[in-house]
Amino acid sequence: MQKNNKGFILVETLLVSVFILTTLVFLFVQFRSIKKGFDDSFKYNTVTGMYAASNFSTYIKEASYATLVDALKKECEGQSGCEKKYYLDLSTCPGQLLDEPNYCARLKDILNIEHVYFTFEDLSFLLHYLDSTTYMNNSKNGTDINRETRDYIKKIKYDKDVNRYRLIVEFKDGTYASIKVTGFGGI
Repeated sequence: MQKNNKGFILVETLLVSVFILTTLVFLFVQFRSIKKGFDDSFKYNTVTGMYAASNFSTYIKEASYATLVDALKKECEGQSGCEKKYYLDLSTCPGQLLDEPNYCARLKDILNIEHVYFTFEDLSFLLHYLDSTTYMNNSKNGTDINRETRDYIKKIKYDKDVNRYRLIVEFKDGTYASIKVTGFGGI
């Protein structure tokens, strides 16, 4: 008398298939994470980007550091209905904030900089502002930081308890760099 083994083979095949599929899904998720980190390393804080951000930071430290710090701290002081932005957009090299705006424009051109933002080292307030409805309403009026830059800002590691400032730079080739800024001669 011979027993029917078809059911056993079917169950065994299903179990092996589920095990193999689970392993493949796990490997896919891990490799996707590794590839994302690898791609980010070519887009965020590249050597050339950090060098360019350092050059722009040096320009700021030598010429306009105190003015920028004061403007950032007093952004809404004495103004009714003003919503604090927690950053200064230096992309247009504003003359009221930067000494030698022509030099700033030439430096931006040479370093292939698209946008430059000056903000506090503690990015938690800026991140909260970027997620707020006030920012979303302002961004419809053309005063926005693009989505890619916001995604980059969310990835920056920052110190919460430090009284420093940060320069965030977006380049024309789609790469980004961020550097801590202190007064001239500071660390």
